[in-house]
Amino acid sequence: MWRKIYFNAKNIESITEKAVLIKLPKESHLENHLMWYPKKFISVESNDGLILSLSFREDFIFKVFHKDWNYKKRTKKYSEITFDELAIAFGVVELQTNNH
Repeated sequence: MWRKIYFNAKNIESITEKAVLIKLPKESHLENHLMWYPKKFISVESNDGLILSLSFREDFIFKVFHKDWNYKKRTKKYSEITFDELAIAFGVVELQTNNH
């Protein structure tokens, strides 16, 4: 089953050709964490472009890392979180009925 989480465009840290770097909410237990997510699964939800959503399968495991992680030194690794943990961090979730 597909799920959708809404987030503010201000949470975007960086965009590449294939992925978006999303900053997790300050008000959550994942404050100061980031995650890369495929660009093709991110949609603009509002006319002003400020509300976005990311779509994913319910069984998807998200990889997040602390913002101070240095990929060159490999001093810290990714943490894996579930849909439930990400939903709690963002607070707003909706069931999506269509397939990607």
